[in-house]
Amino acid sequence: MKKINFGTMLAIAVMGVGFASCSSNDDLDGNNNGNLELKLAQMTEVKCYSESEKNVIGENETWYYKVQDYQYTGAEHRPAAYNLFADKAPAQGNGEAVTEAEKAFVMDYLKNHPNEGSTEFNHYNYFIQYVGGSYATYNMEFIQNGAVHHTQQITGSNHIDFIEFVDQNGKTKHINDYNAGYGPRALVLNLKITAAKFHDSYANLTYDNKYQFYVIKDVPQADGTTATGYYLCFDYATKKWDNGDGEIAGDGIYNDYVIKITPACGVIDPDQPDQPVDPDPVDPVNPDDPTEPDEPAVVVTNGHVEVNLSVKANTPDSKLSVHVRDTCDFKVFIPVPEQYYCNVDDMFIVEKHYENMSYNVEPTTMERTIVDNKVTLTVTYKPEGIYVESNGINAEVLEYLRNVYGDGLTFEVNNYFNTLITRNVLIAYLNQSTIEFKNGQPKEYINTIVEEYEDENGNIIQNVDAEGNKLDCVVTRK
Repeated sequence: MKKINFGTMLAIAVMGVGFASCSSNDDLDGNNNGNLELKLAQMTEVKCYSESEKNVIGENETWYYKVQDYQYTGAEHRPAAYNLFADKAPAQGNGEAVTEAEKAFVMDYLKNHPNEGSTEFNHYNYFIQYVGGSYATYNMEFIQNGAVHHTQQITGSNHIDFIEFVDQNGKTKHINDYNAGYGPRALVLNLKITAAKFHDSYANLTYDNKYQFYVIKDVPQADGTTATGYYLCFDYATKKWDNGDGEIAGDGIYNDYVIKITPACGVIDPDQPDQPVDPDPVDPVNPDDPTEPDEPAVVVTNGHVEVNLSVKANTPDSKLSVHVRDTCDFKVFIPVPEQYYCNVDDMFIVEKHYENMSYNVEPTTMERTIVDNKVTLTVTYKPEGIYVESNGINAEVLEYLRNVYGDGLTFEVNNYFNTLITRNVLIAYLNQSTIEFKNGQPKEYINTIVEEYEDENGNIIQNVDAEGNKLDCVVTRK
């Protein structure tokens, strides 16, 4: 049975902060006033991801994948984000570059259609592939006392030694391995090119206004057919001296450095933006607990929040999964009192100082930056129970996730309880859990309950513990 299709999010585990229990609190004042810091029975674990736990979001996110690193590996060994678009990867031609026939056709077209491209680009996810350069030579005149002192020939394609893309947030991204004469096939994720730069090694300058995109029809393919191609093309320029002498401003022919763009959405037309992709990955069964079922497959629809709250089969611990596919934040309340989630020794102290006393466990907080938006998940521990609350999920965050991974944002929270609680009592508390939404309401709320599942041998297993208690619990929408 497939797992729930939770969007591709980067797996980040953030451990809760534990505080040592106070074993010498008998010195509180005569009225038993004071603060007592408690520690958890075991530290809470928090994860945040989209579509697969294999992907990371925020500062550690991978946005650039070389095809050669994954072309001979199975899908189960590749990053989930790469798998979403693997079937759109361009074929090898002359090594990692396009075929010689495609290169010759494109170079001839660019030479005969100077300055006819555009700087408009509407794709977020695409493959890039090196085409080549014209290796045209330019005469640079060095002037002294009003006369030409000497002339030097510059081969522009030899001096474009690296390139950079400026994304939709104005951030410049260096494109690894693309230099004079080479560039690997690579997948670029969530990078709408708003400007393209090249570095001129001759003058040690960077140009950001010498590029155009071309859509070229009837380009010959390796299989003998023709197709429309999409190309990012640079026109070489340089300026050796600050006094204005010795400058090549460009000739309007954008053939000095050319890269092929293969949109991962399959649409070549630059006026058509990417369409969201709905992946359907199959995640492996949790190897740490083979008795725990896969989460069920669900029909992927837009505009919903899905929640699953379960008890582990062999230990009185809980796992909460909240998958957000609509523009809203949430707050879940799990009404398990502190006497069950705190260290047992701490509870002995609480019982001794039960009057007029405040005591607490510091919250566990996970924070990620997604397209310049701060998204947080906070787990707060109160005497009456545990609160799990998100903040910062907005339209821009969800658009980013759809563009890159074709899915929304998933949070997982694992809470661990002490030996004072039995599984029966824990399940009874968990079935009283609630969820409420803020900063918007989802079009649909799904509380996933797994009644039975199929094990690795094809047997149908009831999702209950040894006493017949259901392991998946009810979370009621307020």
